[in-house]
Amino acid sequence: DTIEPVSRVGKRHSLHLGAGGKCLLAFLPQSKVDAILEDIDMVQKTRFTITDQNELRRELETIRDRGYALNDRETYPETRSVGAPVIYDGEPLGAVVVAAPSHRMNEERFTETIPDQLLGATEEMQVKLKYGDYTSRR
Repeated sequence: DTIEPVSRVGKRHSLHLGAGGKCLLAFLPQSKVDAILEDIDMVQKTRFTITDQNELRRELETIRDRGYALNDRETYPETRSVGAPVIYDGEPLGAVVVAAPSHRMNEERFTETIPDQLLGATEEMQVKLKYGDYTSRR
């Protein structure tokens, strides 16, 4: 039951809108976050979009604490996403994001199952980035 994606490769969004962007912001050094937030236009895409910088800063702290970001209909109505950063040398290289219609991503999948799977995947990527693909040397 595939769905037609609402986004596409190369499409850009402000970093405050999605799980991936929020992951990048959360794990950047504070000086970079401050510089980005000075220039960011916190446009409201849905009624759930965070448009207040103080609220976004609190959200970034929560993301740092738990290790992943949630997007509950903030970018597109009826779409949820979960993102986990890939960190190398203390800074994010990018993020892995899973998105789905909100009716397919129930609360448990949204807040437990998918975050756990993403954290496992990104931790493995980080190990491979740091130490190389050790599995091919057996």
